[in-house]
Amino acid sequence: MPHHITYSASENYRQTGIGIVLPVRLRWAGNEVRLEAKIDTGADFCIFERIYAETLGLDVESGVRQSFGAVTGDFVAYGHEVTLVAMGFELTGICYFFETGETRKNVLGRNGWLNKIRLGIDDTGQPGTLYASQP
Repeated sequence: MPHHITYSASENYRQTGIGIVLPVRLRWAGNEVRLEAKIDTGADFCIFERIYAETLGLDVESGVRQSFGAVTGDFVAYGHEVTLVAMGFELTGICYFFETGETRKNVLGRNGWLNKIRLGIDDTGQPGTLYASQP
């Protein structure tokens, strides 16, 4: 039986060696930073480089401390409530920032992004296309 889903936004994405990457803006207290982040359906949370928290004016260690386990090893990150803008959607929630400045990775995970939008992926062409709407 066919299913029909309507999306309110679409965006082409770059197909890279690390996966699907989108432009993202983070906002806090009137400050904004632009970055690129990988969509990671296996990541529990949205996690970003420490430098972006510092650029926003956040005191990283004042956030909620969380230990994470990953294939590449364990790490600590701190959660802060920020506004995340991707594909035209402004979503406020807890995003985490790496404890150390050594980690160079930005991830859009389930909590904070994927659980707040309905996402469709067409990876059959170059570039690929994402479709999204808010439930």
